[in-house]
Amino acid sequence: MVPYTLVRSRRKTLALVISREGELVVRAPLRASKAWIESFIQEKEPWIREKQAEIHSRRDCGITGETDQLLPFRGETLTIAAASVPQVERQGALLLVPEGAGPEEIAGWLRKQAAEALPALLERRAKELGVSYTGFHLSEARRSWGSCTAKGAIRLSWRLLMCPPELADYVAVHELCHLRHMDHSPAFWAAVEAACPDCLTCRQQLRKDYGWLMELF
Repeated sequence: MVPYTLVRSRRKTLALVISREGELVVRAPLRASKAWIESFIQEKEPWIREKQAEIHSRRDCGITGETDQLLPFRGETLTIAAASVPQVERQGALLLVPEGAGPEEIAGWLRKQAAEALPALLERRAKELGVSYTGFHLSEARRSWGSCTAKGAIRLSWRLLMCPPELADYVAVHELCHLRHMDHSPAFWAAVEAACPDCLTCRQQLRKDYGWLMELF
């Protein structure tokens, strides 16, 4: 039997959730029997094991700075290479890293790129949408690509630089639309879709295809 954490609530169906750490969480109705729950887990065990293996594999593939590791960057893939350079720098499809440097230096390079690219993206999209934000900060959050405060300050994750540009654009639009709709109402989503017609696809890709990037550093 796969170990699991049980969470009961006023729901009618069973649901299985694999956490970012690879742990199985079972969401069940208040009166669901243990036998029903564990029978359901056994039925779905191949799927559970597959998802857990995928998460553990990604976690083990974190960026270390070793030569020939691959780094996703704005829709491209850069190959890390140790070199006699004073600091991390890009050269075509290579990311040159000083001898002895590690993930901290590479993450620092990504933050620097994000500090240049994301404010420019946010400013351009804000002008197009006709909205004003009160401040911008790079985010270190691992569970959110972006946020917007009630006071109009926007945070965007520097890890967006590892995603294709259209996904960073979607996150920027999403947070800017919160300046007019501080909720996820139909009016909010209509505003997002008007500015980013592929918003649903982008949202799904961030969740299903790129969430693992949060674990690279």
